[in-house]
Amino acid sequence: MVLVDGLQRLSAVRAFISNNLKVFALYYSEYEGYLSSTNCLTFNITNLKTEQDVINFYLTLNAGGTPHKQDELKRVTNLLKGDNIKQEWLNRLADKEKHDI
Repeated sequence: MVLVDGLQRLSAVRAFISNNLKVFALYYSEYEGYLSSTNCLTFNITNLKTEQDVINFYLTLNAGGTPHKQDELKRVTNLLKGDNIKQEWLNRLADKEKHDI
C-alpha cells in the first residue's frame, strides 16, 4: 500500500497516541475519561492499478481546495511524462523511512 495523501496527519496522530505530542496542552495519556472507544480514524482505500493512476489521484486531491505549492504540483505532473516514476516513489519511500516516527 502507498499513502497518497495525509502523511502529516497520520504522523501527528501516531505521535499523539504514542504520547510524543500534546494536543490542547495534554498528552494522550492525560485524556483519561475524555476519550471514548467511539473515537476512531477512518481511512479511504482506493485500488489504483498503476503509478500513473496514483499520480492522477494525488493531483485530483491536491489541485483543488487544498493549497499546494505550484512547484510540487508541477513536479508530480512531470512524473506522468517521464520514465522515472518508480525511482521517484522509491526515493520518497526511502526518505520516509529515514524520518518515520
